[in-house]
Amino acid sequence: MQALHSHSISVEIISDGSENGKDSESLGAALERYKLHVSQSLAKLIEKHNSSQYPPKMVVYDSFMPWVLDIARQFGIDGAPFFTQSGVINAIYYHASHGAIQMPIDEGASISLPSIPSLRIDDLPSFLCDKGLYPALLKLVLNQFSNILEANWLLCNTFNELENELLGKLMNG
Repeated sequence: MQALHSHSISVEIISDGSENGKDSESLGAALERYKLHVSQSLAKLIEKHNSSQYPPKMVVYDSFMPWVLDIARQFGIDGAPFFTQSGVINAIYYHASHGAIQMPIDEGASISLPSIPSLRIDDLPSFLCDKGLYPALLKLVLNQFSNILEANWLLCNTFNELENELLGKLMNG
């Protein structure tokens, strides 16, 4: 990918460490390498732009990278996680991260969560039902809420008309 320059937006590419990755590394190892390289690259980018005519005021980041908020705050700027999955999926992950979904789930059991229709085991991602299936993925989706209360802004990808009740509950506490 090449850096873009236009009149109002510039895009700069930072290293994610993929050039140092090994095909045989586990998902957990790849995610740790990614976090290390992106953290270092992002810090250097913020430092570089802090002395520019337009220093950064906020970092918008994928919610699966909650550690980016810590980096932004080190430089005195704000950060906003962008939740790219639907509101219902985010709510399921949120409740799972806070222990509202007890594992293992018995076959045929239903799960009741606020503002969401009753769910069965086959309505949930498989790694939520079997913690040993993809432990690194489970950790990734649950950790996105690790510092959610520290963020001043939350950006969500949703469709109001489909998730109106859920969004209403989220917005009103």
